[in-house]
Amino acid sequence: MDPIMVNKLIEWHGHPIEVRISDRLGLDPVAPPKTYDLARTELDSDGGYIRFYISDWQFLAVPVFEQLTELTEEEFTSTDSEGKLVYSIKRL
Repeated sequence: MDPIMVNKLIEWHGHPIEVRISDRLGLDPVAPPKTYDLARTELDSDGGYIRFYISDWQFLAVPVFEQLTELTEEEFTSTDSEGKLVYSIKRL
């Protein structure tokens, strides 16, 4: 995972986010979108996941992939082609 991307996510700390998990085509949501306040983000020790903490102990672990993970000013997206899921975290 690109350290610059991890550092950019620090700017999101303390802001509300919308979490959406959908199928690979984006047609059938796996879970309804949820809104949380982002406490912090953390890259796990092997660099395969970013943890989006919504409290001191609760987090959503999102897999990261070299070519399939993107970050813009307002949205983090990661596509798990093996699991056929798209994780979208939008800064509100």
